[in-house]
Amino acid sequence: MKKIISVLLVLIMLIFASAFYAESAEGDFVIEDGVLISYNGNASVVIIPSEVYYIGSSAFENNKAVKTVKLNNKVEFIGDKAFYNCTSLVSLEGTDSVSSIGAFAFSETPYINSFTEDFVSINGILLKYNGTLQSVSIPKNITEIAPYAFYNNKTINTLGMSENTLSIGEGAFYDCTSLKYVSIPRTVEEIGAYAFYNTPWINNKGGQLIVGDGILLQYTGKEANVTIRSNVNKIAPYAFYENKTLKTVSFSNNTYMIGLRSFMGCENLTGISLPEKVQFIDEEAFAKCNNLRRINLPRNIEHIGKGAFAGCTSLIRADIGGQLNRLDYGAFAGCTSLVTIYIRDNINEIGNNIVWGCSSLKKIRVPEKVGFVENEVFEGTPSSLTVHSSATSNIKDFVSSSKVTFSEELGDVDNNGEIDIKDATRIQLYLAELQSLSDEAVKRADANYDAQVNIEDVTFIQLLLAHLF
Repeated sequence: MKKIISVLLVLIMLIFASAFYAESAEGDFVIEDGVLISYNGNASVVIIPSEVYYIGSSAFENNKAVKTVKLNNKVEFIGDKAFYNCTSLVSLEGTDSVSSIGAFAFSETPYINSFTEDFVSINGILLKYNGTLQSVSIPKNITEIAPYAFYNNKTINTLGMSENTLSIGEGAFYDCTSLKYVSIPRTVEEIGAYAFYNTPWINNKGGQLIVGDGILLQYTGKEANVTIRSNVNKIAPYAFYENKTLKTVSFSNNTYMIGLRSFMGCENLTGISLPEKVQFIDEEAFAKCNNLRRINLPRNIEHIGKGAFAGCTSLIRADIGGQLNRLDYGAFAGCTSLVTIYIRDNINEIGNNIVWGCSSLKKIRVPEKVGFVENEVFEGTPSSLTVHSSATSNIKDFVSSSKVTFSEELGDVDNNGEIDIKDATRIQLYLAELQSLSDEAVKRADANYDAQVNIEDVTFIQLLLAHLF
């Protein structure tokens, strides 16, 4: 009898233990395309499913049950407030693949509060500073300062970083009201929005263009026409955000990066002059610039982020550089006046919905050797849209399965398969009434896609052949 009672007690304890340390079930997760949107379970041990690479913002926020989270070896990103106020969370396992952590991802958890060292980090990402020193040197093992890592620190006076630091997150030193001296190494590639907001280091800088170590951090002026100085290499996120007086901006010849939402909502901006060195335009950099009418992106441009020019409702034409790795999702979405997009050669990928809602769009020129086109790239465009490219282009078969029309690219007047100086000469002779052209040849003579045949088409071909366009 005693043996039976003992066995029953052991079974009861195991049942309670298994309930207490219950692992997560498959149905507890909401996952979309590898992103964990939310966790709806109440297990104490959560094992992240193998297909997840991104734990989304607030996915576990306010969960009071989870104690241990076991990441798979694919998780790279942990979003803002992902585990915020998880008041039982004490352990995070399998962090080797994590490369980015958002704002307040582990705030108000026993897990983050259990660290006693001055610099709390995961995989070189500095999450939190616990120290009390006035002069702080970021350790060499830190490559990224997470958003709001020093938020509201009233002690730090001087900041130094090693050359291993590559990124400073959004609001990293927000409201550090004693911070007067900052040294940012040239290795830093990105500074987030409001990274040094309300610090003496920013507030005491003279002039309207606040520049730190080659990065334009903030514009405080009200001038209509702004020229970026030659010492500026990068435009920080939100630098000109929603500036209502800015009309034109000329960039330094040394500027190669334009940050996240840096000119978003500059509703009176009518013109931008970009140097050939510009390579990277981040997400929504010029979104909602409602008076911007034309853009000419340099040949060396390598990246145009999601929604970079979305909602530019006066934009009529866009000429895009030819070294793009990818023209990203929604780059020109909602540009309701956009008529023509000319994409130069060598673009690799075109993402979905790049021209969604472009109700006036008539022509897109796509280079012959575009590598990959997503299925919904022309979604939300009028049926009158014509996609121009070489007869041997990869995009021809794709267009044939969509509602838009395919046509061979313009400029090849003699229809010999290439645009050359002979085509420019034929247009000149035609305009001088020294040579006639067939109706089809006249259509092809519109080399710059503006629905007219004139001397500008000759110039366009000449610039194209000289690699100046």
